[in-house]
Formats: sequence, structure tokens, C-alpha cells
Amino acid sequence: MLELFLLGMLGGMAANKVKKTMMTSKSQQYRKAIADPKNAEYVRYITEVEKARGMPSGLLLRVAFQESAFRPDVISGKTKSIKGAVGMFQIVPSKNAIDISVALDWRRACDLAAGEFLKLKKRFGKWEYALKAYNCGQGNLAKLLAGNDKPGMAGGGECKSRETLSYWSEISADVIGLGG
Repeated sequence: MLELFLLGMLGGMAANKVKKTMMTSKSQQYRKAIADPKNAEYVRYITEVEKARGMPSGLLLRVAFQESAFRPDVISGKTKSIKGAVGMFQIVPSKNAIDISVALDWRRACDLAAGEFLKLKKRFGKWEYALKAYNCGQGNLAKLLAGNDKPGMAGGGECKSRETLSYWSEISADVIGLGG
């Protein structure tokens, strides 16, 4: 979050240069993480799920990295988000009407996330929108796409947040085929 604040303070070309460096750094961290033998089981399983479900290669894997960085404390649920999201895919059990054990079992969470992405892709028609909805909420994205994202309204504007824009740009930098 500090990085995003600093980007806002810089403005213009300087901010674009810093943002590109940050994305490159995130991409480098991702490539290093998926090449690390300790993450081989995650990479193998998630890649198999992507292929079996007909998803863009690397989408779930990159989302898992974005959400957890494959950190054991995040995957185990020891570290939670302020919104109550847990596990490798940062699932909020109460929002998804599931037992916390599903969110904390990284394989089951992967299957759940894959199913959610497929539903979002079907609803919104593009992987880009599915990814944005996964991050900012499908109701918020629907409001944004319908043009109901006026300042002060709950909803759509959330999908224009720096967090969601950063989430999209960082993941799409590493995954081919998210435009359709």
C-alpha cells in the first residue's frame, strides 16, 4: 500500500517508471517462486487444474502467488487479511458460505477458485473481467460495467481502486490471454 501511495505522490512519467519497476520486480518474484523446488507441488497441482478447466495457462498460479506469495503463514491461515480472507487464494469463508477448512486446504481452495473464475468468466464474458471481479467483487464490477459507478455510490468505483488496477496489471503482465 505504501508503494501505491508513493506512486500517487510522484505523478506523471516518474510514477510510470516506478510502477514498471515494481511490476518487473513482482514478475521476477513470481518467476523465482514458481521455479523454487519447495513450491513444486503447488505449481504442479494448480497447473493441472488450469489445464483441466480450460483456463488461461498461469492464471490460477499467478493469482495464488498474488494472494499469498506462497507464504506458509498465509496458506495456513496464521496470517489473515483485514477482511477475513484466508489461505492461498485469500477466500473469505463467510462471504462464500464455506467452512474455513476449505479455504485453508490449498487444493480445495484452488478448485473453489477455479470454479469461481469460470462462473465469473461466464457472467462477464472476459477473463480480464473475471480477474477484476475476483478482486473487487462481482457486484461492484457489474455496477461499473453498467455505468453505475458514480462518485459516492457504493459499488463500481471499488473496481477502479488502485488496488484492483494494480492487481490486474501485475497479474496480466505474467499471464497471456486474459483479454478474452
